[in-house]
Amino acid sequence: MSTSKSGSKNSDIQTDNLIVLETFGKLRRMLNLVATQQLKHLGIGVKQAILLREIRRMQPVCVADIARITVTDPTAAGRAITCLIEKNWVHRIDHPEDRRRWQVSLTPKGEKATDEVERLFKSLAGTFCDPLNASEKTHFLETLQKIKNVLNKEEIKDTL
Repeated sequence: MSTSKSGSKNSDIQTDNLIVLETFGKLRRMLNLVATQQLKHLGIGVKQAILLREIRRMQPVCVADIARITVTDPTAAGRAITCLIEKNWVHRIDHPEDRRRWQVSLTPKGEKATDEVERLFKSLAGTFCDPLNASEKTHFLETLQKIKNVLNKEEIKDTL
């Protein structure tokens, strides 16, 4: 039985799609590993570092909002923030209108730690982007945004 040209082409596209996905996944894991190694001296992981950066940008912020913004399960975000509270990097603030919905902000120690996190993220961003020229960075960012938009639509569809 012979395979039609269109059937073969479709199979090639599916293979290419898998290669793209697998390559992206490997790159993401490599970035995560490098970031984990660089954050080790602070005693935090990548998710906690991301939370610190977002808390700085939005403080005071409630845990549900920070979980949504960082695309983190709310329970996992709460556990990570509890660890940051225990390190005295984040403090808990009662929400002005709803005492059940508490907020968090950085302590002075948390500000200092977040400064170090920012330095490490900038260094990692340089390592990641230095091989690309300005045009390649722009094209790559546009491509990532296209994929993000599709995933956002899928996420919305799944919640309906």
